[in-house]
Amino acid sequence: MNPRFVGTIAFVALCNPALAAPPSHYEKVPEKANSLTRVSGSISVPPPQTGNLTGFGCGNIVVTGQSNQGTAAGPLWRTSVTAVGDFSSGACRYYMLVSGNSPFYVLITGKGTFANCPILDVALNANNGNDYVGPYVVHPGVNSTQNLALGTIYCHQVPCVTAIHALPGNRAN
Repeated sequence: MNPRFVGTIAFVALCNPALAAPPSHYEKVPEKANSLTRVSGSISVPPPQTGNLTGFGCGNIVVTGQSNQGTAAGPLWRTSVTAVGDFSSGACRYYMLVSGNSPFYVLITGKGTFANCPILDVALNANNGNDYVGPYVVHPGVNSTQNLALGTIYCHQVPCVTAIHALPGNRAN
């Protein structure tokens, strides 16, 4: 039998902002195109950002529709789109195709690289106290409007650590 490490691994943040970025968004669409339906809306946004987030705009906002049904491996489907528009106007727009008759949630995340901002956190201003809204159900072929409001945009600083260390543990046979 091969020896294996038994103990605790210390997880650390990396100094490379690209490595500290959230996982990339993926799209997994239903197999039948005729079961898709369009969800669109506007996103009200706060005034233009300053400091570390100068230049943050509509193109840095990602809107995700995600099935509220799934398995341990993840939701049945998820689709993400980038918002468009002029941030300084106070509103951005989005549209995406989702699976008809399939309950889903909508959430907002951020993307982009900003000076001294290794982790970008964008929060939805949801009345339910969560960072998502829904679930919604839209019938196939019916267009739905879901207007959203961007709550906060944060730049999180993380300490730089140069290595991952295994904490004391035992070797098991």
